[in-house]
Amino acid sequence: MTTGLMPDLARRASAEAVGTGLLVAIVIGSGIAAQRLSPGNLGMELLEKLVLDIPAGQSIALHPVAVAGWFGLLLTALNLLPLGQLDGGHCLYAASPRLHRLAGAPLSALLLALGVFLPFVGWALWGLITGIFLNHHPPVAEPEPGLSTGRRAVLVISLIIFVLSFTPVPLAPLAG
Repeated sequence: MTTGLMPDLARRASAEAVGTGLLVAIVIGSGIAAQRLSPGNLGMELLEKLVLDIPAGQSIALHPVAVAGWFGLLLTALNLLPLGQLDGGHCLYAASPRLHRLAGAPLSALLLALGVFLPFVGWALWGLITGIFLNHHPPVAEPEPGLSTGRRAVLVISLIIFVLSFTPVPLAPLAG
């Protein structure tokens, strides 16, 4: 094994492991969560419209497995934030180390602003944590060639999962 191949192999393996893990997490954690838990979540609204026909103003009583599925989606969304050592940060770094370096501080500031201006103050905490502790990715030993089309597709799927599972106010009952 030559030294020049190791960074590329590590980068590809990282992209595959993160993408595969996220896809498995989304399948396992895809229990239907009521809109009362997470209003405005695009993924939950799509699931509700596809699987259930809930009239406006109505809600459903959740089975504990569905609550666990909702919690899994929340953790998936948090883990897919494109910052530092989170899985989303690894995805962004695999796609573009330069973009990862440039986007870290503004994304942390955006999370902080979400916590200030939205009823869920947890984003302010996440903005501080990611801005202070998680805004760095260790560099690779040697420059790598670009990712293959298949690995880029896994990164795009991870981005879609993030968009579908992210919600600005994830814990509406606790937000007020």
